[in-house]
Amino acid sequence: MKPLNFIRWVIFLPVSLIAFNIIYLGIILVSHIISLAFNSSYIEHLFIIIASGASAYFFVWCGAMIVPKYHFNISIVMTILYILMALFAIYSYSYLENPPITFHEVLSVSLIGTLFAMGACFNMNKNNNILRNNINFKYLLFPFTMILWILLTIYTIYYSVLIFSLIFFVSWIWIIIFLPFMIGIISGIIIGIPALLRYVIIKLYGVNWFSCASHTLAGITGVLVVMLFFYEEPPTLEIGETSYFLLTGMWQTYPFKTIFLGFPFFGIIVPSIILPIITPILMMFDNDY
Repeated sequence: MKPLNFIRWVIFLPVSLIAFNIIYLGIILVSHIISLAFNSSYIEHLFIIIASGASAYFFVWCGAMIVPKYHFNISIVMTILYILMALFAIYSYSYLENPPITFHEVLSVSLIGTLFAMGACFNMNKNNNILRNNINFKYLLFPFTMILWILLTIYTIYYSVLIFSLIFFVSWIWIIIFLPFMIGIISGIIIGIPALLRYVIIKLYGVNWFSCASHTLAGITGVLVVMLFFYEEPPTLEIGETSYFLLTGMWQTYPFKTIFLGFPFFGIIVPSIILPIITPILMMFDNDY
């Protein structure tokens, strides 16, 4: 064995761990800066999930790329190692006296990290036949397109709820005049942005089952994250000195307006939940690609 190859076999795991920590801590540092600027702890929690996915992806990718051969086999070993680390984190959580994050955050981080680690393993298999000659670096974009899909899902649902809750407090004349235009604009955004990202994903990775399934799971993750956010911080409406759940407060204040806006609201919110989940699946049945 050549000395350089021997060194690569020795250092592949330590370098992967270093890359894992650098990427994770770097993203967390950025999240601290952003959360201080916007005074939002939710942004920091969201970036924890993003950091777990990106760091897991590069943990597997770095380990498989450093070794001189058996790249795909090593990527499988690295993925299994990451899954064991994630299971240990979940198991050991109950023994912490003052854990810095909640259990559902540990579970979310572990699941998303495992998903991204499996994505790196799959992409290593896809590139296995060309690694000896050159590396197709476009597959390094895989975690970022998944993160982008998650963020798209989260903010589409969040701002759909926010916009319609603001419209509720507008006078009837403005609702009648501008509601059709608002519905058209929001519908165009909800349909257009996933279609654009779908085109980018197909051009980058082609149509394959793992890319479609991974981005579908990214859409499901985004839906679960925003639902968890509304569950922990439900939108409220204050009537006098009493705070009500937003829909309850709307109904008690203006029941007819609640019914009138309810139909277009559900017509917008349901596609914003469903489209990020089913759009990647529909790629597999698109005959144009």
